[in-house]
Amino acid sequence: MRLLPPPLRVRLSLWYVGVLGATLLVCGVVLYASLAASLAGVSSPLDLLAMHPPAPTSSAVAGGAEPDPRAGLGHVLAALVLLVPLIGVLAVASGLFLAGRALDPIDRITRTAARIGAERDLRQRIELPETPDEVGRLVATLNAMLAELEQAFARERQFTADVAHELRTPLAALIGQADVALARPRSAAAYRRTLEAIQRDASRLTDLVEQMLQLARAEAGQQALVFERLDLGQLAEAVVGSLAPLAAERRLRLSVVASAAVWVEGDQVQLSQLLLNLVDNGLRYGAPDGQVEVRVGRGPAWAVVTVADTGPGIAAEALPRLFDRFYRADDSRERARGGAGLGLAICRWIAQAHGGRIEVASHVGQGTTFSVHLPLAQAAAARPALPV
Repeated sequence: MRLLPPPLRVRLSLWYVGVLGATLLVCGVVLYASLAASLAGVSSPLDLLAMHPPAPTSSAVAGGAEPDPRAGLGHVLAALVLLVPLIGVLAVASGLFLAGRALDPIDRITRTAARIGAERDLRQRIELPETPDEVGRLVATLNAMLAELEQAFARERQFTADVAHELRTPLAALIGQADVALARPRSAAAYRRTLEAIQRDASRLTDLVEQMLQLARAEAGQQALVFERLDLGQLAEAVVGSLAPLAAERRLRLSVVASAAVWVEGDQVQLSQLLLNLVDNGLRYGAPDGQVEVRVGRGPAWAVVTVADTGPGIAAEALPRLFDRFYRADDSRERARGGAGLGLAICRWIAQAHGGRIEVASHVGQGTTFSVHLPLAQAAAARPALPV
C-alpha cells in the first residue's frame, strides 16, 4: 500500500523546524567552543584539541583544590540541552502558524474553485486581492482562465442553439412537402415539383452541414492548408468568371480590376472559397441593375482585395458581429435568399489562417465593401506562423 505524503502545511513546518534546529545547533556548538576557548586562555577553539589536562598541584594533592574556570562549561552545556526541547516546541508551533498564514490564500482559492465546479457557475471569480506576488499572479491567471471558459461555453451553447434553429427550418419544410405530396394522389408534374423543392432544401442542408464541418475542423486545428505561390489577380478573375452567369441572371454588373503580378503564399482552394463567398454575398444582396466590383492591388507588404457592391448596406450596429457564426443582419431576408450565416465566418478564418485580416465598411443605402489583406509572397517568410 502506497503511503500518501503529509500535507503541504506539515511539510513546510518540518522544513522550517529542520532548518531552524540545524541553525541553533550550529550556533550552540560555536558558542560553547568559543566560551571554552576563552576560559582556557587560547585564541582559537581548535587549540583546545592540542591541550593536555593540567597536572595536579601540590596543594591539590594535599586536599586543597583551586576552582577550574572550565568547570562552568558543564552548566552551559546542560542549559543548552534543556533549552533544545523548548526551542523545538516553539519552532513547531511557529512553523505551523507561518505555514498556515502562507497557505491560507491557496486554501481559499481551492475552496472557491471547488464551489465553482460544484455549482457549475463560471460567472464566479476568485475574490482575492491581485497582488504582484506569486499568489496574486495565480489569482489573476485563474480568473482569466475562468473568463475564457465562460466565453467558450457561452459560444458553445449559442452554437448548439443556432445549429438546432438552422436545421429545424429546412427539415420542417422537407416533412411538410412530403406530407402534402402524400396527402392525396397527384399528377406526375406535381410530384416532380415537390421532388425539386425537396432537392433544393436537401442541398441547402448539405451546404450548411459542410460549412459547419469546415468551421469545426478549422477551430480544432485540423484543417490542412497547402501553401503555394499564387497570383491573386488571376485567382480573382477565375472566381469572377465562374460567377458571371449568376450575375447576369440577377441583372448585376460583375467586374474585376487586378494589378499585375500580385503574388501571395496561400492555399488555392481556401483563397478561392474566400473570394467566392465575398462575391456571392455581393450578388446575393445586390439590387437589380446594380454592380459588384472586385479590385486586387498591392501595398509595401500586403496584397489587398476589395469586393464592393451597391446593395442596401448594413447598419452600423450590425457590423461588429457580422463575422460571427450564424449571425444575420436581416434574418428574414437572408433566409429568403438561402443564406446560413456561416460564409463570412469562414472568410475570416481563411484570412487569419493566411496571416491576414478581413474588414468591412458599409453605410445603409450606399452599399458594402469588404477588404481582405494578405501578406505578399516576399513578405510571407517574415510573417509569424499562425495555427490553422
